[in-house]
Amino acid sequence: MTKIKAGALYTLFQRIAKTFPGLKLKLKQAGMDDKPEDFIKKTFASAFYMTTGIVIAIFLVLAKFNVLKGFMFVFIPIIFVLMFMYMIKLPDLRISRKDKEISREILFAGRFLIIELESGVPLYNAMINVSKNFKIVGQYFKEITDKVDLGTSMEDALNEAVEFIPSNDMRKILWQIINSIRTGSDVARSLYSVMEQITKDQINEV
Repeated sequence: MTKIKAGALYTLFQRIAKTFPGLKLKLKQAGMDDKPEDFIKKTFASAFYMTTGIVIAIFLVLAKFNVLKGFMFVFIPIIFVLMFMYMIKLPDLRISRKDKEISREILFAGRFLIIELESGVPLYNAMINVSKNFKIVGQYFKEITDKVDLGTSMEDALNEAVEFIPSNDMRKILWQIINSIRTGSDVARSLYSVMEQITKDQINEV
């Protein structure tokens, strides 16, 4: 009986997860390893505990002032929904934070990559050097080179990274590298225009 209930709940979480079609991608970009349905399950649990805490606190306040406490339970579903919708935004918050962290390094990392390539360093080795010299941006380049070490082609590894990196600026750089690989053009020269655009965009934001 317990297994049946657990299976029914998991099915419910799967159905709810389907109402958030972009959740799987957001979880990946946020660096969260949960499946969408598992994340929904955790979110439900967190929302339940937060709602319980809020309800108990309100109940104690109403009891102190001798106010009608039964009326409060009408708001329990509303409180739960609000808590759930707040918690479901956690991947978005993490993506935004990661994007800001990448933005602080991307100009320096991009210029470093250009200098490496202009010095005659092969693209693969240049990426390894970026991964060693930049804490935030470097970890994404390391993921790319690790996939190449496992037998994935450079182009495929870059394409996979583009999909899951939580930064438009870094995606622009990787897209430019991919286009250069496909056309056989000079990667360093192609990156110049992208870096100029990123620089202008960051100045405009400031």
